[in-house]
Amino acid sequence: MGSGVQGSLPDFEGTAHVGPHPGTTAQRGTICPRHVASHTALGAVLQQEQDGQLCIIGYASRALTNAKRRYCITRKEFLGVVYGLKKYRHLLG
Repeated sequence: MGSGVQGSLPDFEGTAHVGPHPGTTAQRGTICPRHVASHTALGAVLQQEQDGQLCIIGYASRALTNAKRRYCITRKEFLGVVYGLKKYRHLLG
């Protein structure tokens, strides 16, 4: 990550368990997409409930362009939702 992105997104790692096979989905279990937007970056985390615990399936983040950094926070949040849904559409659909 670039220096502008690092430290600008909250720590998702402490909110969920990384299962025995991170990055794999179970056949059953609620999938929980999460997103976040800061002034300089977007982030997305895909989690799934497996055996009673919330397990991380994947992380994604990207820096915002200079033009998108001027967006209001509401539009940045929507960008984060769209980014996360596009990134993990193959697992959500």
